[in-house]
Amino acid sequence: MALTDRFQRPTGFRQTLASGFLLAGTAITVGTALLFQYVGGYIPCALCLQQRIPYYAGLPLAALAAL
Repeated sequence: MALTDRFQRPTGFRQTLASGFLLAGTAITVGTALLFQYVGGYIPCALCLQQRIPYYAGLPLAALAAL
């Protein structure tokens, strides 16, 4: 048995890592938009609010994929 065979990562590690990055990126994007809106006092336009909908749907999906 080669040394690299002994230290291979478990199956699905890359998928879990990718979904974790997706979850973090989505949360940072939505969090930044909400901070600008509620803390910074910026009023978003209707298009900006509509563009957030996929992020709101993607957050729980990415969390489920990470688990």
